Amino acid sequence: MKKTLLAIVIPAMFATSAQAVEILKTDTSAVDFYGQFRTQLKTVADDQGDIDDLDLNAGSSRMGVSVSHKVNENVTVFGKVEIGMAGNGGDLDGRLHYTGVKGDWGKLAFGRQWT
Repeated sequence: MKKTLLAIVIPAMFATSAQAVEILKTDTSAVDFYGQFRTQLKTVADDQGDIDDLDLNAGSSRMGVSVSHKVNENVTVFGKVEIGMAGNGGDLDGRLHYTGVKGDWGKLAFGRQWT
């Protein structure tokens, strides 16, 4: 394998970036955009165990928007939409999307969520 390829691939394996941008922030409302870039290096070995191919892809990279709005002192509505990039060719898929209401009594949400 060429040394120049290793010089590019090895730092990329460990570079993970997570960012958040506050789009709107008031006393009652907040809208945040966030994302994570997660690189993944896969190797494919031949029958003798030698590395036959290297594949650098997006891994489980994701981005999303999180929203909340305080209706009154006791009730807040919220929502989140998050999409992910599949590792094989950059296809986008829906990871999370939910909306709900919360207060000092608890939280109730509907949609696709992770437990």
